[in-house]
Amino acid sequence: MPRFATVVAGPLEFKTHGRLLFVVDQPATIGALPLAVARDEGVLLADLPGLAMRRIAELHAGEAKTDARDAAIIAEAAGSMPHTLRSLRLADEPLAELPMLCGFDDDLAAQITQTSNGIRGLLTQIHPALERVLGPRLEHPAVLDLLERYPSPAALAATDEKTLANRLTKLAPRIGTGLGPKSFKRWANRP
Repeated sequence: MPRFATVVAGPLEFKTHGRLLFVVDQPATIGALPLAVARDEGVLLADLPGLAMRRIAELHAGEAKTDARDAAIIAEAAGSMPHTLRSLRLADEPLAELPMLCGFDDDLAAQITQTSNGIRGLLTQIHPALERVLGPRLEHPAVLDLLERYPSPAALAATDEKTLANRLTKLAPRIGTGLGPKSFKRWANRP
């Protein structure tokens, strides 16, 4: 938290000297939190687009990409090249949040895929025939409920057909008939 305090709260102390301008080069990712704090404090917000940032960086000696060098380039652009900045108005707030939300959705999708692949791998190791039956429908809530309620092939085999049929059709009427209890039990009993 101390680093955040120096990055955002530190410059806010200068508000007593006049209007502040807060410039970032990545408004939707790492700059989102400082921008939100600065916006709440009534500070003017601006973005230095990537192309402008690269062009200004080409004017400076050295090839290294460091945070200190980037900060110096952003400060120079804000002070002496205001035409390179893009204003971040309140209307841009939903646009700035969109990449974060999409990134969150992408992370969730990757986590779902990783989890279902892990379950599929475990089923293949424990009972390949059962994986052949459940694998194509593994993401379906009815199949997940079956695996949760009957966590082993032995538990599934010990359950009567009527109970399986009721459970499947309750959660998935169409899949319940396609994944019929008789064929399911037949596959579940195979090694």
